Amino acid sequence: MADFKIYSPTSGTHITPAEGKIKLGSSNVLKIYQGSTLVWPISSGPDDPYTPIDGTARFIATNNSGVITLYDTSFNTVTPPNPFATLPSSNYNLGGVSDNLTYMVAVGESFNYQDIKISNDGGQTFSNPSSGTFASDFNNTFASKSGQVILSLLEPLQSPPTSNNNWMLSTDYGDNFSKITFSGIVGVRDLYNMAISSGGKFIALSFRGYNGSSYVNYGYYSTDYGSTWTNVTSFGANSGKKWNILISGNGQYIIFIDGQSPTNSWYSSDYGENFSSKNYSGLTNLGMKGSVGTVMNETGQYYMIVRPFSSQMSYGDNYASSLPQNTQTLQGSAANVRISNSGETMFWSDEGSSSPDYIFSDDFGVTWSTPTSAPNSVGQGPIYLIDVS
Repeated sequence: MADFKIYSPTSGTHITPAEGKIKLGSSNVLKIYQGSTLVWPISSGPDDPYTPIDGTARFIATNNSGVITLYDTSFNTVTPPNPFATLPSSNYNLGGVSDNLTYMVAVGESFNYQDIKISNDGGQTFSNPSSGTFASDFNNTFASKSGQVILSLLEPLQSPPTSNNNWMLSTDYGDNFSKITFSGIVGVRDLYNMAISSGGKFIALSFRGYNGSSYVNYGYYSTDYGSTWTNVTSFGANSGKKWNILISGNGQYIIFIDGQSPTNSWYSSDYGENFSSKNYSGLTNLGMKGSVGTVMNETGQYYMIVRPFSSQMSYGDNYASSLPQNTQTLQGSAANVRISNSGETMFWSDEGSSSPDYIFSDDFGVTWSTPTSAPNSVGQGPIYLIDVS
């Protein structure tokens, strides 16, 4: 076994410390890596400060009458801590649910844009934000597992987009929303992919925008709750790509998979401080080009990637260091993938179908099965997998 060495900025050399003499936190020891993975200091990463719930997995969904129902992993109904209110109309669905059910977001059904509604009392009541009310749908709305950060696309799909077609961001649990814009982009036309860490500190976006004369694909990420944004070209990625994105719950792993050529992908294991190129040629062989569904657990060890109409899923426990690690053949055409904080429960559904298909694992992806009691009405919109204590 090779000696353990650290780089000393004082001496400018790599040294082997005497046994028991490594003083973590001293000015001479800044970072320790295992291969390319930052293993110390994890807490200064900068880590997402939200502490995830490692509890019981639950599903929550809304039927086509606006009725919210809580389920166990066998899709037996579960009594919630407090009665859920019915959503304002059948045109609404859930756009995000926090762990422990404390915070919920209600927006329009797919392509049926409705004014956003927020619940901060476990779904007992829904009301408008204090400021920044806007219309969107569940396809274009995302919330962190903490409920603190909500990002939604305002009035998408207009052609050509205007300044009204842009992102709305809340960092205070949906109480207030404000518009965020990107230099040189008039408006947003289509969302390709988005990922957000559990506490919302780390966010990444891939979308098609209008620059005033033509449509261009963009990729951006933020490491400060959306206060500032960095273009993926900053670390060497080509512009104009459709990016599929994985972010671990703690934000340590941020991965941009080139949706047009997965061989040209980018990988960070240090909270977006550094990116290295990745060749995911195996995803191309699975037909996973274009927009896919992606999800990663809290630590980033477990992940799921599935593309609509490809009937293939890549999943595993290797921090997505190489893809595909394992594959699973699926039915249906949608890409609703969910994962619990620990990674123990993984779920895929063919959402929006009158006879939806489901497949899930409750042993970290070792075995997969189809729940027999899932009613068809569950699949009329997004199905969220949350952790409750």
